[in-house]
Amino acid sequence: MIARRLTGLLVVCALVGCASTARPLKHKQIERLQLADVPVPQLFDFQKQDSYIYNQSFRSCEMVYHGPGWLRTQKILDFYTSAMPAAAWQFVRGEGVGTRTLIFRKGDEECLVFARPMRDDETVELVIQLRPRA
Repeated sequence: MIARRLTGLLVVCALVGCASTARPLKHKQIERLQLADVPVPQLFDFQKQDSYIYNQSFRSCEMVYHGPGWLRTQKILDFYTSAMPAAAWQFVRGEGVGTRTLIFRKGDEECLVFARPMRDDETVELVIQLRPRA
């Protein structure tokens, strides 16, 4: 009886573990500070000490995330180019070399997405800035 329950538990654990391994740049459900309408790719860790959020009469924030260096900046930007319109954000323009920036608008807000390799080449920094539209 106990062996049967343990076997069942191991099967459930294996399935849960398998379900958590997904493609690198799928949207990640994060149990920490994240904007509900701005997706964050999997494999990125929130950098609380470098981030802030203000959410009173308007939203303003800078959310910083670090991901593995093998993820190239262009792949991250491609993720946002497809994921942001799905969250009702309109693409405005992209700019920059090295540090690449994408700009999106939604209502009276503007969202800037910056992606750049860090100096150690083992980390990619992702910065999401949200502010009222000028």
